[in-house]
Amino acid sequence: MPTADRAPARADAPAAEGHGRHAGASAAARCAGAGNGAPPAAPAVDASTGTGCPVCGAAVAEEDGPAACPDCRWPLRADPVLGPLTEELLRAFDNRLATARRRYDLTAAARAAGHPWHGDAALYARLQRLVRNGPPRPGEAAEALRGPWREEAPARTLREAVEAHLREPHPREAAEALAVEITADGLTTVGFTRADDGDLYERAETTSWPWTSLLPALPTDPDAARFLLAGGIADRPPPATGATHAPERALTDPRRPDVMLPDALCPDEPPDGRHPGAPRPEGSPPDPPPPGASSPDAPYPASAPAGPPSPGPAPAVLACGLPGWPVPERALGALRRRYPDAVAVRIPPDPARPPRQVLRHAPGLSALACGPGPEPAVTHLAVGCPDGSAAVWAPGAAEPLAARALHTGRVTALDLAPGLRALVTGGSDGAVRLWSFGGSGRSRALAWHEGWVNAVRLRAGAVFSLGDDGLLRRSDPSRLLGAPDGTVYPLKVGWSAATALEVTSDGRILAVGGAAGVELRDAVSGHRLGRLTTGSSVTGLALDADDRLLAVGCADGRVHVHDLRRRTAPDELPGHTGAVRRLTFGPRGLLAACDESGAIRVWPAGRAAARPGSRGTAVGLHTAAVRGLSVTPAGHLLSASADGLVRAWRLPEPL
Repeated sequence: MPTADRAPARADAPAAEGHGRHAGASAAARCAGAGNGAPPAAPAVDASTGTGCPVCGAAVAEEDGPAACPDCRWPLRADPVLGPLTEELLRAFDNRLATARRRYDLTAAARAAGHPWHGDAALYARLQRLVRNGPPRPGEAAEALRGPWREEAPARTLREAVEAHLREPHPREAAEALAVEITADGLTTVGFTRADDGDLYERAETTSWPWTSLLPALPTDPDAARFLLAGGIADRPPPATGATHAPERALTDPRRPDVMLPDALCPDEPPDGRHPGAPRPEGSPPDPPPPGASSPDAPYPASAPAGPPSPGPAPAVLACGLPGWPVPERALGALRRRYPDAVAVRIPPDPARPPRQVLRHAPGLSALACGPGPEPAVTHLAVGCPDGSAAVWAPGAAEPLAARALHTGRVTALDLAPGLRALVTGGSDGAVRLWSFGGSGRSRALAWHEGWVNAVRLRAGAVFSLGDDGLLRRSDPSRLLGAPDGTVYPLKVGWSAATALEVTSDGRILAVGGAAGVELRDAVSGHRLGRLTTGSSVTGLALDADDRLLAVGCADGRVHVHDLRRRTAPDELPGHTGAVRRLTFGPRGLLAACDESGAIRVWPAGRAAARPGSRGTAVGLHTAAVRGLSVTPAGHLLSASADGLVRAWRLPEPL
């Protein structure tokens, strides 16, 4: 058949898509590019001199080119037609072309929805509105899910790839590694450190560049942007000439000032035309700093870091978490050309993993609490600050839901009351306050201590607080001030250096940690129920959701897990080197703990955790002191450091 099988592919004059027999791929469509599976190779010819496949927009040679598109297999050459081109022949061609385009876009939509690994049926249904020549005909959407898929499921995670890199070729010398991870959110640099004990920790600080800052041509609609990244083309008007920057051009020319790759990963070529690292002519400006990712952290969602990057190490591992997605795969190829010594890997997609950086709170942080919001899918994150203020956030939000100054000194303890939409705080000024952040917005004092308030807990309608004065107070939020009449409070605990407090969910049993162990008391009568010896000062406590397991963090770096029902010998969990001040139980019985060095480790709670030689799993490492550790209702671990960074971690499974 004549030239209807091909379409002009000039970048400066893109044709409209899906509206005529001779319509070809637009410039924006060629930007997204694609194959029906693995990403296509770089175009064999320049787009301004070749022709484009009318299905996928791939550039092909006009003279002596292939008989079929190497990416989507659309036939580019056909036998001559004997006789006139009748309307019937033209309609048949139009139908074949429309069907090929729908199938091509449906494959991209399925890929964008997580297939063939973690398919999201609702997202796949939404993306079908973007398919050319749609809506899909009966059976076409289901057929696209069956493949065939050319992507192979990657076997290694990012951590495993970095671990393998650090083992070769000089395991003793390699203690640091920088990785670049490509995900549906964009590009992120992640640092890893091997500690003296040999464990590999992921650093809390990261730098991120979302796709919207890297590719201005992407639409603002998240579904449409995801569809284009996965190789979709869609029915849309072509962009104005020069108004957008094609991802493929940016990826193949990483030294342009408006390129896809961020400057911190791909510095501009020196203005004198020399290659980076070549001798600089006398009188010429200095070279830009070497590539690295040590620029300051950007909040999540992040924007492109401003200013030149600071000198830092080159990435050692390049990881694409979107195998088969054309634009991310081309980003991986561009990074490989920029860093030929780096190891390039493909890692399994992980749609359930939370954004790494939840927020960056400029005033710094001194306490953290997390709990469900008014709706099950909403999480409330409460933070206390050194200036005495507190704020409640929804993770990922640009502004807090509520914020207020509460104390004259730093906030030292927090606890959320999800049902009341209230926050209980303790401060270095000795005050215990109740703040109704979701109601009237008022704050009032419940109790006072001499010295700092070390812990607060809201259980069964009562507020328990523990201070430097060695007193345990019980306050009733329904009263204006003080404890109810006829109680035994304030209760003097067994030692003045009381540092940690836990209360069962029914408010009946208290656990108070101090200089020589843990004291258990009846919360109603105040009577002592027993004492748990630890051999070292207690610096942190945590109860599991069933009020059965009590985790005790000690100043010598050990963690003890006591079964309060069986009263058997405790399990001892080694691994930390400094005082363990923050502990929390997570889903599936996991226990997370953090020591003074900022190292976070996770163990399976119960008898299995104490098997000989068990050190748990190294998860992450903060450079500043960790002020809070909590688990979200979705099962993600949150850690807050003194420098204001709140970081989310995916709990390992299996351990």
